[in-house]
Amino acid sequence: MAIPSLIGTVSAENVFKGMWGMSDAAHEVPGQTSDFEYKLVKPFTAVEAAPSVFPCSGKYQGWFNLMMGGKVIRIEEGNLMLRFDQPGEGQAMAVVGDGSNKFGKFNVKGTCSAEGRLHLYKQYEYAAPPTGKKRPAAGGSTGVTPN
Repeated sequence: MAIPSLIGTVSAENVFKGMWGMSDAAHEVPGQTSDFEYKLVKPFTAVEAAPSVFPCSGKYQGWFNLMMGGKVIRIEEGNLMLRFDQPGEGQAMAVVGDGSNKFGKFNVKGTCSAEGRLHLYKQYEYAAPPTGKKRPAAGGSTGVTPN
């Protein structure tokens, strides 16, 4: 199963921009990726809002483009929570988070380098399909009245 892949950069203003595709391999095929952008709305804490903290954990909002029926459609994402865990020396930061859009709830995880190179994976949470209706016991009423 392919997992959507987002590859981009983060600016000092905590704006993420880049391209997303349905998998890592999509980034190698012309025409198989689209733009995305996320901006910090609110840091989780005042400490994280300090200029020395980069990138900043908090609430982000943004969008991604999606090609549907030959048209580019912008999908808004206004409730993306991202956390950046500071790494050991010489290691990339771990990035984890969750959010939602018109397609449902999702989780993200990935890495961000000290230079601001970001690589995330987005996995949607799918609800379990409903089970079939319970059948009445033999000889039981179905609740349907014949005409």
